[in-house]
Amino acid sequence: MTPDITKSTIAGFATVKQFAVLARDFFARLTRRHINYYLSRELSKHVGPGRRFSSVREHRLFEDALDLHCREATRVIKEYSGEWLSKHNYEGGVDPAKAGRFVSYAAKKIEAN
Repeated sequence: MTPDITKSTIAGFATVKQFAVLARDFFARLTRRHINYYLSRELSKHVGPGRRFSSVREHRLFEDALDLHCREATRVIKEYSGEWLSKHNYEGGVDPAKAGRFVSYAAKKIEAN
């Protein structure tokens, strides 16, 4: 992949709509990975007869439900992030400090949700 193709691809996320989708996907995956960090060590111990998940299939259904939960918990980010980008583009653009505040506030919105 050439630098020009990379820049062009990334530029596609600079629209309000695409940034909102990207931000939600990012935070949904981040939330899921954070939860998985703790659950991955424990859940496999609870699969089998007489345990929380009687089969691998039940365990997989739980994992799928957890994925959905993380997507739903980050739904608030989709609307917020699009508005945030629009505002900051209007005010002169995004810099690292503004991006850092965006991530911090987005995390608080997810936690409060």
